[in-house]
Order: sequence, then C-alpha cells, then structure tokens
Amino acid sequence: MIENGLTTDAVVDIALALVDEKGLDALSLAAVADRAGVATPSLYKHVGSLGDLRDMMAIRVIRQATGMSFKQWLLEQRLAHARSLLEGSDATIELVAQRAGFGSA
Repeated sequence: MIENGLTTDAVVDIALALVDEKGLDALSLAAVADRAGVATPSLYKHVGSLGDLRDMMAIRVIRQATGMSFKQWLLEQRLAHARSLLEGSDATIELVAQRAGFGSA
C-alpha cells in the first residue's frame, strides 16, 4: 500500500533507523511519522499500533540476522530449549513440551 511513496517496508526502515540512532525509548508513531514527513494517522494504513510496528521490526531483524522466517526461528528456539530441558533434567515430556512453548506433548 502506497501513500505519497510511503510503504509498510519504508515505515519499518524508518523505525529501525530511528532506533539505531536514538534508542528504543525514542520510538513512537509520532517520531516515525515526523521522519517520514507524514501525519501520524497516515501510519495507521501501514501499522495498526506501536506494538505492531515493534513486531514488524523484530521479524525483520530476525530474518536479516538468521535468514529464517519468524516461525522458523521460533520453532528452532523452542526445540533448543526443549533439548536442553530433556538433557538437563528428569522432567516429563509433557512438562518439557509446556515449558518449551509447545503446549502439550
């Protein structure tokens, strides 16, 4: 979706640059809109909330750092945690599954 050349990817780029320069505390929709040269409500066509923008930023950084999608990365993290629990304790499979974020065995 494009408005005056602004895309969702561009909004995420701007937000990441802002955080790189000023830190996470400086991140707000108003600050991103100011950098993009648009009114804050214009961003809602691209992101639903500041939380959504943070999620999009995390997904982008994970993909760039690992080459994996967020789902792939999360599965890898859960499997590694489950593996470590299985190797380092006598917890049941059910408990390991729950602690590793799989819900149940």
